Amino acid sequence: MRIFRVATAFWLLQAAFCLDFKARIVNVPEEALEIENLRSGKTRPIERNYQAKVDAKVVGLGPKYGEVHECRVKKTYEFDVEGLSAGEYKLLVHSHDFNIRQGRFHISVNDSAVVVTEDRLGISGANSTKSCVVSEKEPLIIEAATIKQYEENPRNKLMEMVMQSPLGFIFKNRLYTILFFVCMGLMILPLLVQWINPELAEQFSELQKEAYEKRAERVAAEKRQGQLPTQLDKIMGKKQKRKL
Repeated sequence: MRIFRVATAFWLLQAAFCLDFKARIVNVPEEALEIENLRSGKTRPIERNYQAKVDAKVVGLGPKYGEVHECRVKKTYEFDVEGLSAGEYKLLVHSHDFNIRQGRFHISVNDSAVVVTEDRLGISGANSTKSCVVSEKEPLIIEAATIKQYEENPRNKLMEMVMQSPLGFIFKNRLYTILFFVCMGLMILPLLVQWINPELAEQFSELQKEAYEKRAERVAAEKRQGQLPTQLDKIMGKKQKRKL
């Protein structure tokens, strides 16, 4: 029981010395984002929920290493950083949809104030002239920049063109797709053999020619055998007519 009271007292004492501050992202290019979404066909509400795709977190430095504060960005593009005790921290802000002019900040917390300094190239205090004291009433202003444009994968674009072509129904059916590739393989195989091994291709061509000639001879023989009974029937019919 005494341990619980000591832990509670320690937590209350620590909470009393913790400081909070607000941050706000301004100049978000929502109109440009809407135009880009219409161009790329992104019309679902989740794809237009831009503030939900902003990551903001505070990580501890030095003795505070391993301490992480995740921040939820509101629809107004504001977020609260709470429960910072005395020490050094890093604020990291990243958006999936738009660029941020300055997304890294060094945070120094003392007993009475929170001082934020722009952290350029990860060097703490590289530009001390842009330090400012922030609080819940004086939020940290983070400026948004241009929208992010992601390049389309050429492979996906080609597949989309094929699926929308007159041959698209072939690739929508697994059996048709297999038959299509088998036929294409049979058509391309002779060309590949001729290119890789011309002698083998020539032998294969001669075998095909011999097989074709034998087949033609067999068909001609079958036709002759079929015509012979017909001619005999005609001769026998003429003889019977003469007798009559």
